[in-house]
Amino acid sequence: MFSFAFISRVTIFARRSASSSPFPLSAATNARSIADYIAADNIRVEQENESLTEQAREYAMLALRLDEGVDEALFKRRYGKSFGEFFPAATKLLADGFLENMGGHIRIPADKAYVANSILELLL
Repeated sequence: MFSFAFISRVTIFARRSASSSPFPLSAATNARSIADYIAADNIRVEQENESLTEQAREYAMLALRLDEGVDEALFKRRYGKSFGEFFPAATKLLADGFLENMGGHIRIPADKAYVANSILELLL
């Protein structure tokens, strides 16, 4: 069971001196309750519509940062192409040892983690 706590009121003041301060006197308060917050219509919803290519790139970028790496079977089911077909640079990175295939998972070897950003840049 999770316990949620929230601050019912926060006031922030910044002093304004005529000489040097770039911050005007300001105050901000949170709604006293979640019901008040919702009633005030302060909720902003944003939605991104990503193409299949963008989704595949993001999945690969995030999964390669994990020890498990990219599950090749899952990748093919989701995106309709194999990892190598989607990312042609993967073949060279695998051959050069910057990626490895471990039981159907493509991943960055532990000894190459310090250059993971560069590997991702070459791949994506």
